[in-house]
Amino acid sequence: MGAFLMPQTEEQLLRDLQTTDEPTEFLSDLFDSVNHKDDMRLRRYLRNLSALGYINIPMWAGNKPYFVELLKPDISRTETINNKH
Repeated sequence: MGAFLMPQTEEQLLRDLQTTDEPTEFLSDLFDSVNHKDDMRLRRYLRNLSALGYINIPMWAGNKPYFVELLKPDISRTETINNKH
């Protein structure tokens, strides 16, 4: 398993999820690699992305997402999540 870098913004996390073939596996590996502080930040990012309608995580298992659904898989390069808040 390679090293995973904690995304610094919600937008970066969303782009990472969009560019991977397996978003659920990506998040599982990311959760396995972060410390407690980053775990809390990652959960906040996921909550916000879900509230904004970008992702859906209908199930969690082992305290990690069991399935991740991208609801808006192709966010435009000019559109930013911060504009949606």
